Amino acid sequence: MTDAPTCPRCGGELEYGALLDCVTGQRGWACDECNVVYSSLEVGR
Repeated sequence: MTDAPTCPRCGGELEYGALLDCVTGQRGWACDECNVVYSSLEVGR
């Protein structure tokens, strides 16, 4: 079990820094399955 947050949509593990968060311009948590990026605030990390 890792510390990585999970995707709200599919429950898959998110990968940090894979893509830039389009809203903040910061690195975010990316879900490969859904092709979505979440900010740290959104996933609570």
